[in-house]
Amino acid sequence: MKAALRIVLAFSVVSIATVFLPDKALAQLVNMSTRGFVGTGDNALIGGFIIGGTSPVEVLIRGRGRSMSGAPFFVPGTLANTFLQILSEQTVIASNDNWQATQQAEIIATGLDPCRPNPGQSTSPPGCTQESAILLTLPPGAYTAILSGVGGATGVGLIEVFELIGGVAPPNILSTHIGSALVTQANCQNPGNNGTFGSIATVNISGQNASIFSGTGSFAIAINNVTINLFGTVTGGGALAGSFNGLAVPNGFQSSGTFTGSVIGKTMTINISGQVTVGETCIIIGVLSASRR
Repeated sequence: MKAALRIVLAFSVVSIATVFLPDKALAQLVNMSTRGFVGTGDNALIGGFIIGGTSPVEVLIRGRGRSMSGAPFFVPGTLANTFLQILSEQTVIASNDNWQATQQAEIIATGLDPCRPNPGQSTSPPGCTQESAILLTLPPGAYTAILSGVGGATGVGLIEVFELIGGVAPPNILSTHIGSALVTQANCQNPGNNGTFGSIATVNISGQNASIFSGTGSFAIAINNVTINLFGTVTGGGALAGSFNGLAVPNGFQSSGTFTGSVIGKTMTINISGQVTVGETCIIIGVLSASRR
């Protein structure tokens, strides 16, 4: 079996082809990184990587800042709190602020978590719990990693991509899940649209390729039937993350945002956070909990 991981980093291009054998107990084949100043907006740090071949590859993507300020690196002016996003084409498929929030056990099991001591050290590096990391199994294709600072912070940051072998395959989540939704709209331009609404919910995951999945969710908010399009990832441990956009009928409200969640057995939980931007201006948060049928 052959797979190739090519890394295309901001302002430089590095190309690496690797061959791995499934019967070899290799923990790590590739570690590519790019370091630079992380600004705001379009000046975020951007790194691209391409997975070639025909088979999915498990990768750990890390975004580091303050953990580089300690020994033995002593990098000055590091980013205090990182935020990492992974895109497939133009779609955000995964994001992470603090790495322990969603995949702590999975990432620790790789031996590459951000709180591992820096080389030659015996204690965790400074600020390591606020670093970012995402563990995914990705099919062949082109991907982009974007590193920014939480709250508009700036500083020196680092994007790292590790190729791994021997991880847990993501669960198959292709199915229709039926359950309930509890959604809150707040800070609406029209105060009459504020409130918390409960309804029946359906989540239909119609496409999945390794960690990447797509589907739809539907639920009701007051008089509106809301459909959201989901684009995201599921990890070997069942953690969900990604982005969504939605449309409410008949009022025509349009929304977008991000989600996190989990799959445990037959139960899927999706936590959405975003905003209504067309037809109204509201903050929207909610949770969809549904079981496979």
